[in-house]
Amino acid sequence: MSEFVVDDALDVLTTDSLGPCIAIGVRHGEWLALLHQFGPSQGAPEFEVFFQKLDELVPLELRSGLRPVVAGGKLDFEHDGEDACVNAVTVEDRAWVLRELQRLGFGEPHACWGDTDSKCQAVRLDKTTSTASVTTEGWDGSLKSTVTFPLPPG
Repeated sequence: MSEFVVDDALDVLTTDSLGPCIAIGVRHGEWLALLHQFGPSQGAPEFEVFFQKLDELVPLELRSGLRPVVAGGKLDFEHDGEDACVNAVTVEDRAWVLRELQRLGFGEPHACWGDTDSKCQAVRLDKTTSTASVTTEGWDGSLKSTVTFPLPPG
């Protein structure tokens, strides 16, 4: 799955079904930016394109005050029969995304990673409340948690 939205007209952006995929959400002024993508080790260009867009959108001197929201769902592939060695690649991809955001000058990301008890996550960026929320679902379909982070006001 791949989603990439950068928009100044929408009040809310959401993405769901984050399995091993990674989501990155940023608010700058009236702009919301949200990426949902397989890890960078999969060779997809969306991360670089997204980072280029953030580079164009957010002046370098303002980035340290912005803390992107970063999330990713399942880590334990035993539940669905996928190769368990994928876990190591997923963890490496997560670390790369965090390093890349910091290399670009952003503040420390709000990272909310799924663990072995997590099936998937959803991310919601909301300008009207200046919040981002990450909801985690368990393997049995139950709601495990919802974590809310502040977004800077517009």
